[in-house]
Amino acid sequence: LPWNWGGCPGGPEYAWVAAAIVHHTVNSNGYGPGDSVGIMRGIWAYHVNSLGYCDIAYNFIVDNYGFAYEGRLGGVDQPVIGAHAINANTGTTGVAMLGTFSSVTPSGSALTTLENVIRWKFQIHGVNPFDDPAADILGHRDTSATECPGQALYNYLPYTRHFVKAGW
Repeated sequence: LPWNWGGCPGGPEYAWVAAAIVHHTVNSNGYGPGDSVGIMRGIWAYHVNSLGYCDIAYNFIVDNYGFAYEGRLGGVDQPVIGAHAINANTGTTGVAMLGTFSSVTPSGSALTTLENVIRWKFQIHGVNPFDDPAADILGHRDTSATECPGQALYNYLPYTRHFVKAGW
C-alpha cells in the first residue's frame, strides 16, 4: 500500500520501543484466510483518506490465521512511531488483532503470533520484560477511554505477558 506523503511529508518518524499496546480493528471475525489483505486495504483507506494519517496507524496487524503484517511503513525492525494511541505513540509499538474481540478471544494461532511479535520487537530493541519496569504490554484502553482491544482480548493480556516472558 502506498504512503500518504501529504499527511507526513518527512516520511516515517522514529523513536524507541519500551512497551507494546494491543488493539483490535473492530472488523468482522467471519473472514477467510484470503480476505485479510483486502480488509487491511480498507483499514488503510480509512486511516489515510478519512483520518488523514500517513499510513495504517498500527505498527503490526495480526489476522486470525496467525499471519503478521506490517501496518505502518518504515521497517518492522525499526522503532517507527505509529498513530495507534493518542499521547502514547512514542516509545510503543502498536499491534492490532484483525477482528472484534469484545466477547470472543482471537484464535490460538493469532495469540501465539501476537506473543511472538511482541517478544521479537522487545528483543531487537533491548527491552527486557523482566528487569525493565517501563516495559509493558498494555491494552489500548490502558492509555485512553476506549473499549479497545475488546473485553475478551483484554482479559487475555495477562497470559500474553506471561508467554512473552516465558519465551524470553
